[in-house]
Amino acid sequence: VPGVRVVGTGEEVGKPGVRGQFGSRVLVLERGVRLEDYSWSDEDAPSIDARLADRIEIIRGPASVLYGSDALSGVVNVIPEPLPASGTGFHSSFEVYGATNNHEAGSMLRGEGAGNGYGWRGTLLGRFAEAIHTPVGELENTGFFSLNGDLAIGFNRDWGNATIRYARYGGEFK
Repeated sequence: VPGVRVVGTGEEVGKPGVRGQFGSRVLVLERGVRLEDYSWSDEDAPSIDARLADRIEIIRGPASVLYGSDALSGVVNVIPEPLPASGTGFHSSFEVYGATNNHEAGSMLRGEGAGNGYGWRGTLLGRFAEAIHTPVGELENTGFFSLNGDLAIGFNRDWGNATIRYARYGGEFK
């Protein structure tokens, strides 16, 4: 998106930058709920795993009239994928990936299902990497381990819907 970029200190930490501003000048929301834990240092990122997002909404410019003074340059709202709402049964998926420069490995395990108007999902993401190596040496603050995921259950009826979701984001960022 024009005017939006990632401000990062390595492969594991990235903050949204909107129109040249980042940190406390960009408001980050998850499904409309304000996240407060990412703007203090270069090694603190929003506690959201981008692979759990269905879509990301971006409002550029001085949206502080609607969202408060934290939205000086823009708002980034991360919307998780909706729960399965119809059908019956169980679906699962498993992904594995790797990278050679920093000996990175990661995987994702997901299970979801729906039946009788109820839906549920469980996702677990794990990532590990050593520091990035270059011909002149190792780059500091680039190794990491993270274990992220979410559990959600909800129902969908003609008269309304509700979802309860628990999300975890954490690890060790070197």
